[in-house]
Formats: sequence, structure tokens, C-alpha cells
Amino acid sequence: MTTQNQFHAIFANPTGRIDLDELTVEFRSESGRTTYQYYDDGIGSLYVFRNSISTVGFVRAQSWEDAYGIVEDEFQDDPDMTHEEMVAEFGEEYTEDACWQEQYGFRNNSPCSTSKHKSSLYAKDLNGESLDLVTPELLERLQIQIVIVNV
Repeated sequence: MTTQNQFHAIFANPTGRIDLDELTVEFRSESGRTTYQYYDDGIGSLYVFRNSISTVGFVRAQSWEDAYGIVEDEFQDDPDMTHEEMVAEFGEEYTEDACWQEQYGFRNNSPCSTSKHKSSLYAKDLNGESLDLVTPELLERLQIQIVIVNV
């Protein structure tokens, strides 16, 4: 677990951003029972992605837009409908349908490794999602610890 000094050293940057270049870290709930997914794009700020139920994972990227693209590729769930079911419900041009666009999206790249259907589509959480810049205050509010594996 992070010590108070390590925690403050990580957040010493006045911009509130975390420098993870020299660290291997894990993100865990304070109880230690949950370890969250982490995707590191190699440079940039640290963001946390949450859906309506819980924290899903963390991503480091150059911008919010890059981070959200990674979330679409790596963290979003598969749709609960097949292509055929989507055509039946929304029509042949289902990707143009406003209701479809509210519920589903396209992954920027190929299907993520956990995709059951090997689909480039993903399902959005209609009850709310957020992608926020990580700050010490946010981690404290979410009761998540940064665990430094090696320095």
C-alpha cells in the first residue's frame, strides 16, 4: 500500500496529475478485495472510468479524448444484441438510428480481448458513465488506493 509520503510524492505535480513513468502500480479498493483494470498508453494524465454501478478501471492517456477511446476499446461491455437482432429492432441502417446511438457505439480499433462476440460494437451504460481526471480527493472519495508494486 502507499505510504502517506509516497502518495504525496505521486501527486506532487502542481497540475494534480500523476507521474507513473517510473512506477508499476495497482489500483485497489481500500478493503483490498477489488483490483481495477488499468491501461497505460505510456504518457499523459490518469483518468478513472466509472459506470452506474461501480468503478471500472483506470487509463493513462495524453488527452480526455484519447482516454475515452481507450475506454471504448478496452473497458466497455459487449452489446446484449446480435447484429441480426439490431437489424430487426432498428432497421438495416441501425447505426444511423438515434436510439441505437444512445445505447451502443463502435470501438475505435478491433474488438477487445474480453469480447465474447469478437464484435467492434459496445454497449453504453444508459444509467450514466463518467471519465474523470484522477486527483487525490477523488481517490479518497472513491475509497481507492494506489499500490506501488515497484519503485
